[in-house]
Amino acid sequence: MTHILPLQGGPELQHLTLSQPLDASLYLTRVCNLDCKTCYVNAGKRAPDELQADQWMQVLDNLKGLGVKAVYLLGGEPLLVRGITRIIRKAKEEGFYVALSTNGLLLNENNARELKNSGLDAMQISLDSPKAQENDELRGRFDLALAGARIAASTGINISISTTVTDLNKSAAEMIYLANGLRAKEVNFISVQPFGRARKQGLLLSKEKGGEKFLSALRSVAEQAAHVTLNGFRFYLNRDDFERAAAEASSIRGYFTCPAGRTHIAINWKGDVYGCDLLMNDAFKEGNALRDSLAEIWRNGFSLYRKWLPERCATCPYVKSCQGGCPARSLLTEDKVDPWCPINRASHPDR
Repeated sequence: MTHILPLQGGPELQHLTLSQPLDASLYLTRVCNLDCKTCYVNAGKRAPDELQADQWMQVLDNLKGLGVKAVYLLGGEPLLVRGITRIIRKAKEEGFYVALSTNGLLLNENNARELKNSGLDAMQISLDSPKAQENDELRGRFDLALAGARIAASTGINISISTTVTDLNKSAAEMIYLANGLRAKEVNFISVQPFGRARKQGLLLSKEKGGEKFLSALRSVAEQAAHVTLNGFRFYLNRDDFERAAAEASSIRGYFTCPAGRTHIAINWKGDVYGCDLLMNDAFKEGNALRDSLAEIWRNGFSLYRKWLPERCATCPYVKSCQGGCPARSLLTEDKVDPWCPINRASHPDR
């Protein structure tokens, strides 16, 4: 969410504080009309006890009381949620910046116009390659997604493109050209994470064969019009770039690498509250947005993230910038150290 906000008129990053969260991801449903190989929530069939539109409006009231500035509507596929435009209108009435993430397949001129008229601030559309065959190997239905993106843009919705990078979509960097053609304001590249279906299928972005080649290809097209943001790529940088980025990060007052439980919360389709979108399971549940006080959850919860620093990381020369890496990935390993860390490379020989 934080990569979208400053670009498209949302709350500025200097307002981040631990007294209140900046943004919330609302996973409105688990149902989805695609079966993407990289889906970290295993979206597909509708989950039991999913919240209805009126209940989501109550959640929005509670988030407003907590001081949240922006909400990000996801799924599954949020366009399959009954009352989605009502939810957006309610969010805008409460003063939220509202963004929505969709696969684009269900977009048509009528619902795109309704979404625009409801006050939607931004729409992120998922496409994993400008080449249909590569995209469809990971996601499917490139033709419908591209048509939906064009419809949304023609309606005047501020669109951005989200691309999950793996070893399979070797043309991912060229999404910038497609985004320019769609008049998208941004392309957000996300390195595939070892959760959900990606973990089950063994999908990854290897360092030498995948990540470094992607970053090299990205440099060759980086002067194009679309704004580019990267999510999860710092451990793919070469040593010089990594040290430069680490030095810059260390100089930023109040900087932290992971927003989970610090400026960000996630709420799933049952209203359960989490700090991290990748750790939405019962072991990491902080409470429920309808049954519990969000202020109490925020004040006393999320200690895993706020105190995160593995013992082995404490003496690392990059500790000020890296801050112990990704808690979610680290918890997958026996030694609780981020397996993507180049200093801890031995624990992940594919990296």
